[in-house]
Amino acid sequence: MLAGLAALVAIGLALWGISAFVSSSTKVKVSTDLAERYFRPGGVDRLAKLIAKDGPLLFPSLVGDAGRKPVGIGHVGEDPLKGWRAFSLVPPGAPGDCVLALDQSTGQLTAPCAGRTYPPDGTGLIVLPVTAVTIDPDRQLVVDLRTLPAVGANASTTAVG
Repeated sequence: MLAGLAALVAIGLALWGISAFVSSSTKVKVSTDLAERYFRPGGVDRLAKLIAKDGPLLFPSLVGDAGRKPVGIGHVGEDPLKGWRAFSLVPPGAPGDCVLALDQSTGQLTAPCAGRTYPPDGTGLIVLPVTAVTIDPDRQLVVDLRTLPAVGANASTTAVG
């Protein structure tokens, strides 16, 4: 009985030693920031073609921080590496639950709750700064969600070049 208990203690100590060694030699970056900072909707070539065909991409209910900051993404021009624009889907001054939708028949962004329509490029809406929409080395679009103002907040409109 005593030998069995000693064997269990030895196995426990061995497992503890192995886990301590592995955890101390592994360089893991721990983050306490639970909100997603960056949204990566996909490759710029595919997204530019999709937007040219169907209009801006609307993401009204992303997970985490973006869920409280509905975002639309538009593109202008022929070059998929230029001409990106990200904008709030909540019209300036509108309540947070007033989220724009794309009217496929007209191509306009509509906000029945605000009684307004907006062009598909997001003109007149709260637009993210140019630096908030980038392209990574793998040609993936990256949107910095931290720069999107809180729903219903005012911000200047800045086009993405």
